[in-house]
Amino acid sequence: MKVISTSPSGCYEVRSEPWEARMSHWVHPPIVLDLRTASLVYSPEDRDWSVEHAAWVSESQVRLDLWKYPGGPRTSVEVIIDCAARTARIGGNAVALAALDAALKQASR
Repeated sequence: MKVISTSPSGCYEVRSEPWEARMSHWVHPPIVLDLRTASLVYSPEDRDWSVEHAAWVSESQVRLDLWKYPGGPRTSVEVIIDCAARTARIGGNAVALAALDAALKQASR
């Protein structure tokens, strides 16, 4: 498992288990973890979502720039996950983490 980014205090981490979609085309599905409790905060059900960049905007909020393999129009999206509150923002809308997969699917249409 590859570490992508760690929160400023080291409480949260974004990791990925990359997989090769085609020769030299790698997809990096994000896995957001709470290191204090060793629990999963979020990982998309659709393993075709890949994290391009992860940046911490606060101690518990991480901005993920995601793209969906294999690409094409409307396959890039910015998501802000609040690890402490277990919520997310996508396209300016607040969603529960349980609804994030549906929101990502809608955003890629």
